[in-house]
This record gives sequence, structure tokens and C-alpha cells, in this order.
Amino acid sequence: MANRKISDLTALTAPATGDLLPIVDISEAAAADKNKKITIGELFASIPAGTAAAPSVAFEGDSNTGIYSPGADQVAISTNGDERLRIDSSGSLLVGTSSARSNFFNSTNSARLQIEGSGSNDNYALSIVSNFAGGTSGAQVILAKSGGSNVGDNTLVTDGNTIGMVTFQGADGTDFVEAARISAVVDGTPGANDMPGCLVFSTTADNAPSPTERMRIQSDGRILLNTISPAAVGGFAPRNVFSHSSGSQWAASVQHTVAAGSPFGLAISYTASTPNNTSSDFLWCDDATAIRARIYSNGGLANYQANNVNLSDINTKKDISPAADTWNCLKEWEIVSYRYKDQPDDADLSLGVIAQQVAESCPEVITIFQEAKEATETEPAKEERLGVKEQQMYWMAIKALQEAQARIEALEADVAQLKGA
Repeated sequence: MANRKISDLTALTAPATGDLLPIVDISEAAAADKNKKITIGELFASIPAGTAAAPSVAFEGDSNTGIYSPGADQVAISTNGDERLRIDSSGSLLVGTSSARSNFFNSTNSARLQIEGSGSNDNYALSIVSNFAGGTSGAQVILAKSGGSNVGDNTLVTDGNTIGMVTFQGADGTDFVEAARISAVVDGTPGANDMPGCLVFSTTADNAPSPTERMRIQSDGRILLNTISPAAVGGFAPRNVFSHSSGSQWAASVQHTVAAGSPFGLAISYTASTPNNTSSDFLWCDDATAIRARIYSNGGLANYQANNVNLSDINTKKDISPAADTWNCLKEWEIVSYRYKDQPDDADLSLGVIAQQVAESCPEVITIFQEAKEATETEPAKEERLGVKEQQMYWMAIKALQEAQARIEALEADVAQLKGA
């Protein structure tokens, strides 16, 4: 079949099997009439299936790189004579492998996209990179679900539906077994522009057949660990819950591993209110029978009974010597009744001392309770506040009582001697 210019063609019929395809020159047609069209009938060309080393559609000067068909209803791409990508008869896209796996845990069908290989794990990662200087969002992986049954459906999902899941599986010698998963679940009643959801984190225990839920972040931001139905505490529902069911183990531990400097522990702060009462607790401790201890928002400590213990073993102390007399210090203390300024006027009166007054005679029991700070953009200024070391004052009072008792006994002896005379 001779080559013909497109300007001379009105229709092109299919060549016979074995004929060469015509070469069409469109340059003159484009110059003569840009609106001229080609009407091509049932044009069909049969090409060999090819192989990875000799693909049927190759590139000039690179005969082992191109497209071929490894089997019926399959298309593959090879480079340097090796198959790199295949679309199989079921529509699955396979990268680095020629056969789809179907031995994943809890999966009756093979995954539609499979990436597989051997050697360094760096060579078989999935990377999604976003390059856009004009926005704040980055690359995305979208896992979505509709309640419909057909491609393109937008049927509403319902409460409890799993929207998407990331599952982590390891081979047990025969099949893949799930070790952990992260699931997104509808957490409430969805509607137009309303899709409440929670994240569920699950892990598989040793010798267990499947993962168990360990942590849940609910649609309202509540965090639940090892429970989905937390019990109320003190008559109120808890916001975040750490639940534990194994004996002889702490439910939670906070550790600070700094080797130098000033480590800090837990901080409990009411940033928008000043309750200063006995009902808004900083800490609540109870068991199945009774409340055992509470730290009130006014700083008070309530015990079930007198169980306070302080370390006093001789093996932990040094520089031990009899205490100096405390009578002259103690007799200067002014005991007063008072209310704190942020307490209501009808609050019970407290009994105590004024730190500045005690400091005049006993500065050793005075401490800085709150350091002075200048105002910042986010916090107001704070004045210095003094405190007293009450436990030391208790022991000073006992020492003064011992001194008073010695004086009383000495006076009693003098009186008895005078009466005897």
C-alpha cells in the first residue's frame, strides 16, 4: 500500500493481515486546511505478544524496554529486560511482582495495588511528595467509603461503619497474619457536611489470633485506653481514661529521664477558674469500697484515716545532733484566724500564722511559695508569696512542749522541797 497524503484521503479502510500500515503525512494538510478531518474505519493491527526481554512495543535503540502482553488480558512494562509493572486480568496493578497475593489476613480478594520486591527495604517504599509553594497542605492518602454498591455511588454511611484501615501484617510461613491496625470509624450519626469519626488503634497480643482495640480517640476528642465504656468517677464521666486489667502492674507511669538540670513531674492546672474549694478536686483516689484520699482545689489533703508516713530511718540521716531550744522562737508566733481573699465571706475560718510575722523570730521555717514574675504577653505579673514549713513547726512545738515540761517538773521539785522545809 503506497503512502498517501492526508489531503487526498476521505476514508481509510483496514489493511489486510500482514500488510504494512500506511504512513500518513499531515504536514501539508495542516498547512492547507486545519479543519480537514480523517475518517478512519475499523483499523486493526495485530502485533506479537512479546516478552520482557523483547517487548512487542519497544523504543528505537532500546529493544529490551517497552510494553508487552505476558498473557491473556494482561499488559506489562519492562525495562532492561525485566518486568517492572503488570496490569493483570482482574485489573490489579502489580509493581515488582508478576502474581497478585491473596494470602493477606482477613482478605478474600487480592489487593488492587501491590508493590513487592526483595533486598533493601529502601527500594520498596511508597513515596508521595507534594511540591507547592503557595499552600500549607501537603501530600495526601485518601481512604474513603460510601454506603453504595456501585462505582461512583455517594450513598450515606452509617454510625459504626469502618471508613478506612491501615493494617500491618507479617508472614507466619504460610499466610500473612495481622500484628496491628489503625482504623477510622464513623462515630455518631452522619449527615450533609457532617461526618463524626474516631480513630481506633489495635494490636495483637502474643498467641492471640487477631488484634484487640487498645486506644480510641473519639469524635469529641476524648482519649480512651483499653476501654470503650469508662465508669464514672465521683459521679462524673471522665474525659480521658487509662484502663488496666492486669494485676501487679501500675496502670500508668510518668518518667523523667533528664540526667542534669531540674526535672519536673506532673502539673495539674485550672487555667480559666479559681475554685479554691473542697469539691473541685485536683486528685481523687478511691477503691471499690470508699474514697481513700483527695487533694482539694484549695490545697487541702483529705485522708480516709491517719495513715501519713514520712521517712525517718536513721540510716537515711546524717549530721544528727540534739535540737536547739525552740521556746523563745515559738512564744513569738501569733496565732490568728483568717479567710483567704478568694474565699467567700461565709467560708469557715482557718487557724494559722502569718509568714511575715513568723519570719521575724524563726526565718528557718519560712520558704518562698511563689516566686515573683514580671508580666508577659500571655501571663500577668505575679507577686512573691511566702509559705511556712508546717511540719518543721510541729516538731518545734513538740520540742518547746518538752522544754516547758522540763521547766514544770523543775518547778514541781522546787515546790516539793519548799513544802518539805
